[in-house]
Amino acid sequence: MLPKPDKSKKQFPSDDYEPSEESKEEKAEREKKRIQKKRRLVILSIILTVGLSFSFWIYRSAKIFLANPQLPKINLSFNLPKINFPSINDSSNRIKKIIPENMSNISIYIIDNASPQFVWSQNESAIFQSQPLSEIQKHLDGLKPSNKSLSNINLPEGLLFKEIVSEKSNFYYYNQIILPDNRQLTILISSPQSINISTLVESIYWIYIQNSN
Repeated sequence: MLPKPDKSKKQFPSDDYEPSEESKEEKAEREKKRIQKKRRLVILSIILTVGLSFSFWIYRSAKIFLANPQLPKINLSFNLPKINFPSINDSSNRIKKIIPENMSNISIYIIDNASPQFVWSQNESAIFQSQPLSEIQKHLDGLKPSNKSLSNINLPEGLLFKEIVSEKSNFYYYNQIILPDNRQLTILISSPQSINISTLVESIYWIYIQNSN
């Protein structure tokens, strides 16, 4: 004979329990709770899996580092951009090309006060026979600058000129051109006979400007 069930003990239904009499709302609510419970279990499983994997990765990395403690090598080398600055040789070659054939025997000396200093010369020894460069520059420095050239040189406004022009048979022309940025281009020319140097000085000036900007 089977024992009688103890009615004093309250029994709770399991998740799979389906009472014979249950409304649609109660059934839907119970199904919703069951799905939410399974969803929480899946999320918890994923979190535990990722956490364990990350822990193992940290453990292996620490083990490798302790076995061979070397800091990672950081490469700080980099290539600087290449900037093509005008070459003094380019200016020299271009000035040489503008010297007319009938002026190949004249003496020319060109110098500026920039850094690096530009210097170009042709037969310069004749210029410095009577006085050195320092004396010539001293004479030019003592002159009052003018905004108009004595030799009718056609150059842009804003330039100042300090010129010494000889009317003797042994012609010489000394010109110190002062640019707006205070650069000074000194052009010394000497010739056995008087010559027209306006076009030559203009060409020298423009070649200098093109290769120094």
